[in-house]
Amino acid sequence: MAPEEFLEKADQEIYINTHGPMHLALHFLSHLRAKPHAVIINVSSVLGFAPFALTNPVYDATKAWLHFWGINLRVPLEVKVVEIVPPTVATDLHREREDPDDNKKSSNPSTLSVDEFIAEISKPLENGDETIGAGMGVSLVHQWDVFMGGASSGNLHLGAATTIGVVDHGT
Repeated sequence: MAPEEFLEKADQEIYINTHGPMHLALHFLSHLRAKPHAVIINVSSVLGFAPFALTNPVYDATKAWLHFWGINLRVPLEVKVVEIVPPTVATDLHREREDPDDNKKSSNPSTLSVDEFIAEISKPLENGDETIGAGMGVSLVHQWDVFMGGASSGNLHLGAATTIGVVDHGT
């Protein structure tokens, strides 16, 4: 791919994956703040936690941005922010690849079907979890929380005397 084409596609992906969630959340913020159980749900990716897809580093970076942006929104927005961290899910989205079935179980045994993905995230979502992994995302979220002292759950411990937390507004 020529550099100009890569930059055009990268700019589009950055715009969609960062501006879309940011503009939606901020546009509806006053409405959401008026609702006692409002929730913003962001869908990031395991690739935002562990960027190992060499084929699309821009996608990985935008999902990392969404992860960190969501963590930083939890306190100032006064609205619950949930992050769902899927692994590869067998969908027909973004299939303009050399192998359009590279996200199917036949090509990747760790791929979740849509039904498996929904089954894995439903209970944590109902329980009010703030960062929800599925498939390999479960261990990545757990490892991140252990390493960062609960940053994904909204309780980032910066040191012995400083804690940033989330006020539970009753979900």
